[in-house]
Amino acid sequence: DKETREAHRTALINHFEPAIEELCGDCQNRLQKNPLRILDCKRDHEHPLMATAPALTDYLTDDSAGYFGQVKKYLDALGISYVVDPNLVRGLDYYNHTAFEIMSTAKGFGAITTLCGGGRYNGLVQEIGGPEMPGIGFAMSIERLLLALEAEGIELDVEDSLDMYVVTM
Repeated sequence: DKETREAHRTALINHFEPAIEELCGDCQNRLQKNPLRILDCKRDHEHPLMATAPALTDYLTDDSAGYFGQVKKYLDALGISYVVDPNLVRGLDYYNHTAFEIMSTAKGFGAITTLCGGGRYNGLVQEIGGPEMPGIGFAMSIERLLLALEAEGIELDVEDSLDMYVVTM
């Protein structure tokens, strides 16, 4: 929620600010704009400050902690395995309460294992001028999905005929 995000944002700034000159220019620019994105840095990902960065889960309000507990309870009830990554960074900053990635663990799939990612974004419609309403969304890379299926040895039952061909200019 908003309060959790603000508390975590402040903690990240306080954590990185004393040594921000040790990090790349992108991280330095992100410090005040969006410090959460520092955790997603490809260049400085092995810097010691990354491993000791404050975790979002340490700043959850009571409401957010309860909501998060319910999400995990539902996943457990459905038999869906998961890993809590308190430093997960999705590219969109309007997510609240829940952000997720679905990943492949197939051998030979490569370093980029995320097949799908998304989250909850209550308040987004209102932020852009619409009514207050909840929302959830995700994006999927069809190419990564096909590579993961291949790495798992899964063949789809599809015909090799062309039904449609679209070209844009």
